[in-house]
Amino acid sequence: MANSNSNKEYSRVQIPALVHLTKIGYTYFGKISDADSGKVYDPDTNILLQVFKAQFERLNPEVKGEFDHLLEDIKKELGDDTLGRKFYERLRAKSPYNS
Repeated sequence: MANSNSNKEYSRVQIPALVHLTKIGYTYFGKISDADSGKVYDPDTNILLQVFKAQFERLNPEVKGEFDHLLEDIKKELGDDTLGRKFYERLRAKSPYNS
């Protein structure tokens, strides 16, 4: 029975959502394997590294060299025992990189 419910969710929710999101400009990366850890995504945060770096540099061209430092700060904030509160505050605050 559980398999039937997961198939319903896949066909009625996941696939239509995937189709909609790709139509409005999102990119589907497919299954990302453990072998991609550290190259394609950061295993601690699940951040897609190339995508995040490209967007950070596009939005903050004056600080291209700051990406690695920023990623380490984010990893620290997510690793702190604050349930992600510091990271949430970072998202809500004005970017220190974009004045």
